[in-house]
Amino acid sequence: MPYTPKTSPVIRATLMAMDAINGLRDARLDAAQDDTERERVQTEHRGLLFVRAQILHEAQFGPPSPAPAGLRLVRPSDD
Repeated sequence: MPYTPKTSPVIRATLMAMDAINGLRDARLDAAQDDTERERVQTEHRGLLFVRAQILHEAQFGPPSPAPAGLRLVRPSDD
């Protein structure tokens, strides 16, 4: 059965959530006491951006396909 994307509601909800997350990040950056705390906030935000990208990709193209059965990585012999 082919994948039927449900892009509109998923994309809209994901983008609305990211607007809220960006606002929270900005508030946390303003309240940060030092560079270490600012870097931690930025690192957490990059992680959320990665998750958002995965959600949007799956909404458009479907879940990732598993590797075909029987395929394995084989180390070349030293012969």
